[in-house]
Amino acid sequence: MRRYHQHLARHESKRCLFRLIPRCMSDWIRLRRFRRLYPESIVTVGSQVQDGADIGRGVVIRNSIVSRSSSIGRFTTIGENCRLAGLGRISIGQFCSIGPDCSIRSDNHRLDRISTYPFNQIEDGGAGTEKDYVAEPVSIGNDVWLGEGVTVLPGANIGDGCVIAARSVVARGEYPPYSIIAGIPGKVIRARIPAESIAAIQAAPWWNEAEDRIFGELRSELTRTVGEGDS
Repeated sequence: MRRYHQHLARHESKRCLFRLIPRCMSDWIRLRRFRRLYPESIVTVGSQVQDGADIGRGVVIRNSIVSRSSSIGRFTTIGENCRLAGLGRISIGQFCSIGPDCSIRSDNHRLDRISTYPFNQIEDGGAGTEKDYVAEPVSIGNDVWLGEGVTVLPGANIGDGCVIAARSVVARGEYPPYSIIAGIPGKVIRARIPAESIAAIQAAPWWNEAEDRIFGELRSELTRTVGEGDS
């Protein structure tokens, strides 16, 4: 217990010392670090990205927390005040839109003990480990949109092209590609586009194309209404 309190005290002392630096200077230091680590992405100064996180090209992270166990595919955007955390792997595909205030968690307190309290973490004075938590990976496919305030729980596997309604809670389970998911717990409401359109996209996933082609000749095709121009 004492070690945990000492750890928290050291952490708070560092935060206090950092606050003594003028705001413009501390922001500049953090921005330089992000630009050095992620030169092809945009990470705002209010963000916390742990070393080891895999951040793809063109990713935008706005004032959010990203754990070292996270992998974010190219051109995905993470909205304000999101939290990606946990011992398990968090994998987010390419061209996803993660709305503000979303929480994606990849571990749970252990339920097989008398108490769920993290005794080992408190005694060791460090980060959580599998002594106290059970890691479960989270997978979010490509071109997925999470509305504002969505919670994704450990063990969720969300397919390509899904849309998650605002404030929904997505529990452990498999969610088919191009589903619209809503509610607490989140349930599949319907398919977002017709089955034939889903099959066509899955046969030739556009997000694997070169970015020049995606933002060039494919852009008009990707932004048209489904069914528009079909013969």
